[in-house]
Amino acid sequence: MKNIFDSHAHYESKQFSADRDKVLKSLPDKGVCAVLGCGSDMATSKLNIDLSERYAFHFAAVGVHPHEAQTEGRLDKHKLEYFLSHERVKALGIITTFRRRHCKRNFSPSSLRLP
Repeated sequence: MKNIFDSHAHYESKQFSADRDKVLKSLPDKGVCAVLGCGSDMATSKLNIDLSERYAFHFAAVGVHPHEAQTEGRLDKHKLEYFLSHERVKALGIITTFRRRHCKRNFSPSSLRLP
């Protein structure tokens, strides 16, 4: 299979710490032509930007997942805007602006949501 686009990847996660570069370098030979690394908080968003600077086929999606809203705290809009201005950032992910309709738990308290 060729021209695989991994549209939701987390190669920045600690599970890849031991062999991240080896795994990423092997992807083109396995038919992967592009990867969208998805940040789930501001730190992993930055890590995905860093990976996108090192690998031509890697791009970044930035944002804060509702599950991470409690530990992330109030969203730094200036940092987010800075991330979004980076040429390798191609998407803005879920940024704690909603309550999931299919779930009774509110992952994103209103005090942490964007205005």
